[in-house]
Amino acid sequence: MRTIVVSSVRVLVAAFLFISFMPLSAYSAQPLRVTVGTYVNGIQDISFKDSKYVIDLYIWFRWTPEATLEDYKPLDSFEITNGRIDNKFSIVEKTIGNVKYVSARVLATISEPWRLKAFPFDRHLIAVHIEDGGHVLSEVVFEPDRDNSRVSDEVRISGWSLSGFKTSVADH
Repeated sequence: MRTIVVSSVRVLVAAFLFISFMPLSAYSAQPLRVTVGTYVNGIQDISFKDSKYVIDLYIWFRWTPEATLEDYKPLDSFEITNGRIDNKFSIVEKTIGNVKYVSARVLATISEPWRLKAFPFDRHLIAVHIEDGGHVLSEVVFEPDRDNSRVSDEVRISGWSLSGFKTSVADH
């Protein structure tokens, strides 16, 4: 049986070229720290020919608002950089004390350049790259919710075994 490593729903942080020209020390305020988590409900429509798959996941954001980003709306500004969001629904918005929480169920088509050289013993990493497209690294920093992010035990991909899950951050 071939293995798909469903790990690495990666959380990427937007830095764009702006940061390349301006060191972080040039900014006086600390960036807003936002905890991001994911729960993968399903992976379907895997196409080796078209180099893509569809993922069904919940995503949530948790943060304490700060003056300059009092009205921060992560569900409006987050992007999946290695694919496209096809649908966003079941949106929940809460404030508990001074902590804001928003979540949504997302269906996304992810582009994946499959490496098939080891067929039929190939392994594949399924990764979802998330970043805030509306803010630079000096304004918003994503931090993974490692304790609560996971893949549902119900996820099955015919002919494949699933192994591992990892959430990580890479500054870009």
